[in-house]
Amino acid sequence: EEGGAAAMEYVRLTSALARIAATTKRKEKDAILLETFRDILWEAPGDLVPAVYLSSNKLGPPWEGLDLNVGGSAINAAVKAATGASAAELSALWKQTGDP
Repeated sequence: EEGGAAAMEYVRLTSALARIAATTKRKEKDAILLETFRDILWEAPGDLVPAVYLSSNKLGPPWEGLDLNVGGSAINAAVKAATGASAAELSALWKQTGDP
């Protein structure tokens, strides 16, 4: 199923990005990306280019003008609804960890 394959590759990519965030070693980061991209290429070749863009913190090439158009207030509202945090708690968290 196409949607299932795309979802599986997204899970694979997010897992890889979490592993990359957990290390400071450049060669380890490179190896994680290499392994992930090879796996995606093998399992779902059509998902490789989107995975490369997402791992680069982009949705696609700049000339396509892709943007989620999701602002900070929408993100705050979603986080508050998902976690039950108050506006004050969220504000303190953003000050501690950096703005979203």
